[in-house]
Amino acid sequence: MNPTALLIRLIDAMALTESEIRAVFQHSEEPPTDAHIQALLLPENNTPCSELQLLQFLDGLILERRGPPSKPAAPPTSPPTLTPNLMLKKLRIALNMREPEMLQTFLAGGKPLDKGELTALFRKPGHKHFRPCTAATFDAFLTGVALKNAAKSPTHSD
Repeated sequence: MNPTALLIRLIDAMALTESEIRAVFQHSEEPPTDAHIQALLLPENNTPCSELQLLQFLDGLILERRGPPSKPAAPPTSPPTLTPNLMLKKLRIALNMREPEMLQTFLAGGKPLDKGELTALFRKPGHKHFRPCTAATFDAFLTGVALKNAAKSPTHSD
């Protein structure tokens, strides 16, 4: 997976404005400059985004949407590996989605899941019922998020 393409897809799906993106990135240890953020948003984007920056963006999104945790988290020993399962988990937290909303989002994205399939995506990798989230499944989730955001936003007539 290309972290830059995923970041752009997330931003588009969630219909984030430049100021919202800037606010999310401000929670990073080393926030990107305004010029870097603007370059990421250009259609001919050739500004790279690392996996670490994408993870920091997701963590910042959680902080921006949900606020700081009630108890401090233990400092990580090393950055986690970027997987669709991890990104899905972080988005679920940031968007404050429960199981019914998740199932509806996947259905709207064209990938209906049942409860067992959904919970398998959030299991630990060593668990016997763990299921890796495929790129198609993650894309369906982002499509569902985009469709829900499009339905919420008012239409503009020029």
